Amino acid sequence: MKRLIFRLHAQNRLIGPEGCVSIENFRLTWSFGPRCRDLNDGGRLGKKELISMCSTMHRVPALGLQRYCLLVLSSIFICLTVLAAVGKGQEEDSSPAALRLYQAAANAQNTGSYRFAVGEWEKLIKNHAKDPLVPKARYYLGICRLQVKDLAGAESAFTELIAKSPKFEMMEETLLNLGWCQYSIGQAGPKEKLVAAAETFKQLLAKYPRGSRANEAIYFRGEALYAVGDTAAAVTAYEQLITNFPESNLVGDATYALGVAQQEQGNQAQAIEVYDQFLGQFKTHMLVTEVRMRKGEVLLAQGNPADAAKLLEVVSRVQDFELADYALFRLAFAISEQEEFARAAGVYASLPVRFPKSAYVPQASMSVGRCWYRAAQWDKAEAALLTHAKNKNDPFYVEAVHWLARIRIQQKKPQEAQQLAAAAIAASGDNQVNFLDQVMLDLADALYAMPDNRNEAMQQYLRLVDKLPESPQAPQALYNATFLALELGQMNQVDALATRFGKAYPEDDLAADVQVVRAESLSQSQKYPAAETAFRKIIEGFAKHPEANNWRLRLAFNLFLQSKYGETV
Repeated sequence: MKRLIFRLHAQNRLIGPEGCVSIENFRLTWSFGPRCRDLNDGGRLGKKELISMCSTMHRVPALGLQRYCLLVLSSIFICLTVLAAVGKGQEEDSSPAALRLYQAAANAQNTGSYRFAVGEWEKLIKNHAKDPLVPKARYYLGICRLQVKDLAGAESAFTELIAKSPKFEMMEETLLNLGWCQYSIGQAGPKEKLVAAAETFKQLLAKYPRGSRANEAIYFRGEALYAVGDTAAAVTAYEQLITNFPESNLVGDATYALGVAQQEQGNQAQAIEVYDQFLGQFKTHMLVTEVRMRKGEVLLAQGNPADAAKLLEVVSRVQDFELADYALFRLAFAISEQEEFARAAGVYASLPVRFPKSAYVPQASMSVGRCWYRAAQWDKAEAALLTHAKNKNDPFYVEAVHWLARIRIQQKKPQEAQQLAAAAIAASGDNQVNFLDQVMLDLADALYAMPDNRNEAMQQYLRLVDKLPESPQAPQALYNATFLALELGQMNQVDALATRFGKAYPEDDLAADVQVVRAESLSQSQKYPAAETAFRKIIEGFAKHPEANNWRLRLAFNLFLQSKYGETV
């Protein structure tokens, strides 16, 4: 009997290969007499800005690398002839009418007339229910329904066959095909079918652990488990196939799937090991380019952008590779991770030239401006950012305005920064769009840069905290407001804002700095014992803070002002 090979190629599931820029330390620095304030000069990004840049520039929530799923199930699509398919002795036991239907169905199936064959098999089963040919008819009915993509009908035929003929001679193939039907249905819809598929493949393996179809059952059991989110069990299945059936033509696909599963579980070292195994063993496999790219992603996650860039550059130049644009996009990120921002900007800019229809074009265009900003090349950054900042309907409009406003502040043009930020806030209305918090902070910072507008700056800092208290920028804004209250001599306001910060953001990195501002307000109010107590508490609570020695100096100063010379020394 001749076997037909059924192949289906599909893709599924997003993964989140992510890189993240290193976080620079940031706080508003100041000294006393005279006091000064440093707002990210030289193009250096603050911690909170870097976090939000990471979430937009380097994480790709709407786009992503899809796991390739190669479904190669050698289903037993049997080409029938009456003499080949009818078992010895069955011809004598069957009625002439049943044999005629069987021959008609077999001829139709052999010539590819599967829909006609379905009808003939159904007639045989219905009209000759007790005929010995019925079990085979049910099996072939399932096969023909598979051929016409009637997966539910095929599942029904195989299920009925298993229930009514448990000793059917081709039970291994029947279980395999049933599991395949359930898996395929589950891929398109109800996940319960994927669970059922995993169970069916498990039954096959229990009955035929070393059967001719065991390797396929193990592989697709792993795929079904992976599809329902049981990645750990899927890993076990893939490893079982690789170990127990090393000659299977599915080992390459299982190795790929194992690497992806390890990658998604965050097992980076294991993923690298599996990908290296794949690249060494399956040099001509259709997925070899994607595996190189995935290895690059893992290297990025491990903090090795230099080696990642080498792989991604090779992958991005592979002709006709469908993810070459993604590889180029990630290459640019790997370069930026090495702080080669000018070079990264050039790679991002090349993406729309090489891949004008890529879904990554808008993100790459925006990233050009980000990189030039980080390179402190304001003119080039402005030119790139204006592409998005001129159109209020552009999805990156608010973010582009944010970076332009920061540029204007760096250029000592706070009035222009104020106008840009105010326009973006007005355009956003009541919508909490991405980067709205940043632009609100930009507006307050621009006002702060104009000495006559610092009371208004205070209001804008607090407006951000009131409107978006959960924003990553809210702690920074509240710290800025507390610091500004100190500068304005509003000591009662300092105490109130510091108390508010301690309640709202007790674990934030700026918590210690806020308490220092409060302690300094006490000192400037000549409340030296209270200031002493405050500084001692801060030093005790944040002994390993990089500013701890400066706080000790401030403590000593307050001790000196109380004539506690022994303790001062």
